Amino acid sequence: MQAIIPAMISRKIAFLLAFILLTSFVPSLTPRTLVLRLSSYHASFSDDPSIDVLGVAWADVNLKVLVVKPSWLSRSYVDSVVKAFKAWDRSLESFGNSYGYPYLSKFSFYVTVSSASQPGYDITVEFSQTAAQPGGEIGEAIVAYIYGRIVSVKIILYVYTTDGKLSPVDVFNIALHEIGHALGLNHASSSSTINGPEIMYPVYSYPKMELRPSTLDAYALAKVYAWLATGSFVPPSKRTISLPSSIPYRMLLYYKLTIVSEYDNVSGGGWYLEGALATVKLDQPIVELSKGIRAVFRGWTGDVKSRDAEISIKIYRDTTIKALWKIQYLVNISTAYANASVSSGWYDEGTELKIELEDTLVYLDNETRAVFLRWVGAVNSSSPQITLVVDKPLFLKAVWQIQFWVEIRSSFSSPVNASGWYNLSEKLTVGVKEPVLDLGNDTRYVVKGWRGTLNFSGAEFEITVDSPLRLEAIWVREYYVEIVTAYGSVSPGSGWYEEGSLINLTVAEKIVDQSNGTRRVFWRWLVNNREVETYPLRLRTNSSLKVVAEWRTQYLISFKVLGEDGREVDAIFNISHVNTVIRVNSSEEKSRYWLYRGTWNIGSSLCRLNVVRGYVGSIFTKRRMEEDGFLPCKAVSASFKVAKPGVVQVVFDVQNVTLVCRDFLGVPSPFVTIKLLNYTLTSDIDGFIAYFRIPKGKYFAHLQYLGFKLGDIILNIEKPEVVIVYSPPSFYLIIVLVTSLVSVWAYIKRGRSKNPKKLRTK
Repeated sequence: MQAIIPAMISRKIAFLLAFILLTSFVPSLTPRTLVLRLSSYHASFSDDPSIDVLGVAWADVNLKVLVVKPSWLSRSYVDSVVKAFKAWDRSLESFGNSYGYPYLSKFSFYVTVSSASQPGYDITVEFSQTAAQPGGEIGEAIVAYIYGRIVSVKIILYVYTTDGKLSPVDVFNIALHEIGHALGLNHASSSSTINGPEIMYPVYSYPKMELRPSTLDAYALAKVYAWLATGSFVPPSKRTISLPSSIPYRMLLYYKLTIVSEYDNVSGGGWYLEGALATVKLDQPIVELSKGIRAVFRGWTGDVKSRDAEISIKIYRDTTIKALWKIQYLVNISTAYANASVSSGWYDEGTELKIELEDTLVYLDNETRAVFLRWVGAVNSSSPQITLVVDKPLFLKAVWQIQFWVEIRSSFSSPVNASGWYNLSEKLTVGVKEPVLDLGNDTRYVVKGWRGTLNFSGAEFEITVDSPLRLEAIWVREYYVEIVTAYGSVSPGSGWYEEGSLINLTVAEKIVDQSNGTRRVFWRWLVNNREVETYPLRLRTNSSLKVVAEWRTQYLISFKVLGEDGREVDAIFNISHVNTVIRVNSSEEKSRYWLYRGTWNIGSSLCRLNVVRGYVGSIFTKRRMEEDGFLPCKAVSASFKVAKPGVVQVVFDVQNVTLVCRDFLGVPSPFVTIKLLNYTLTSDIDGFIAYFRIPKGKYFAHLQYLGFKLGDIILNIEKPEVVIVYSPPSFYLIIVLVTSLVSVWAYIKRGRSKNPKKLRTK
């Protein structure tokens, strides 16, 4: 026999057909040996499987077999060969008894195991340690025969291939094949029967299972050994044999276990070797067919009867069993409160259920209860008792109405809805019939909210009932507060305020511009005719109130500042009105001030001192003006009135004073130094000292002339005038006097020279 190593390569089994002419009557004849070797030839598959026979047979079917066990071989391989002979013996017996060929049971194999070859055996089995090559033989039978009679057979079994060692099962199957040759069979045309491989097919495919001879193999041997029926040996002819239609093509001693089940996957069906124990098991004894529908296993019927989901069967013939099922439907009875007489569960098809509730009104606690309304689902009924027949999945639900106790109280007006039981999720309006009770004199009671289980603000609200409730109206006393303002707005405004509440009054804008240089400025509050200047105003409402926001008017004023001579003066002065004091600086460009309407007083003032100083020779050039600091001054008028926007004229006691220096003869006196205020001034050649714009008053001055101190003088400035500072003889007068003296002296001297004096002698 040839192996596929490892990919189904054709194996060859060589046959040596030796015709040994052994006869005691013709001793001159010698045996002939014919060795047949199989090439890599694959028989084609056919719908009509057939097998060739060698044309030789045993004349005695009580065969002695010797199995030679080498030392290098495991005992399990020898046991496999012994088992193969027993398998042929039992297969022939079973086929003969089943299909009318009882003479096949006369075959007997007497097997002996020895460590060495011995003569006297019909069939000898030996093992080869040589590794079979791909396409080479893994089994070989050498058949010796004479005149159609088999006289001996030698079987060689290979244990190793180039891919490794064969298993005991493989050696068992190869031995079956070679024993078939030893009995007179050649190769079959088909590789498979309906329940497994054909052992006489020339290609071995390692099926990993124990094989058995097929009905074709046994039928062919029944034809070869037909002589057993008469007891007279007749050599068979060499021919090809096919099965009759009455005999199925299958392996012998393998029986089919057929399992019929309408539902679920069932394991255990298939082909079994005779006497094998088959375990039949449902994956699930309960099969979900669809939602709410299931099939429940009831038991097995047919060749085996049992109520167990898993059974074990010894197989001695083709066996058929059927799973029995019953249909059940899911009945779901839902009731949240009182129990029903029937519980939820699976019920057999056709079951009649009488369902009744124990109670229709269930108190969950003192303030919560459930009231039965109706059944919904499989049937709609308001009766607590119903009857149903189970013919489909049923859902039945008891609908309950949850109710809560709601208590509503009010000290004054009656509630809109009275206390009582209210349904879960019911919309309930909570309020009173008269939420405002007028007490007169700008006083009232008002529902401000509700307290209790829940707290709400407002006189009325809508609530969804989802729990027991206890609610009480909150009444408060309110007073009307009137807020009055002529300009802008006051926050908060007029309205009703809760007794004891605190109000913070503020104006939106403390200054309201009305254009054209006029604006209103927040001043103070009048609270019930009481003046309050606090800002913001905080009031505690313990009675009705009238609050007036008072405003004062301001005008945009600019100042024109003059001296008494009508000429402009730079001045800095304070003006005041009521509690307001403003400092004005007339020298600032575009200086304008917002002043309250009314009389303003002029306070302390400073006027700028303007000086035009002289210096020697300045009579011939332009003298320049100097400004240096401020002197206290006084307004001619101590106040002024503001009645509209515009210009206010303020006159200060500033005088224009010219300071000159003269001697006692009235002659201009130059070079006289005078120290006045912060100035050191020197009279010019025309006697001019300085020109002042100066406030009225007394001023002290210190005089010096030609480095000599002349003393201090007081200048009393009362009006615009020329103030003369008198000095000793002016420089001009001194020059005149000196010139005159020099002239007189010269004249005298000249006169003396014209009239010389005579000297007298004694």
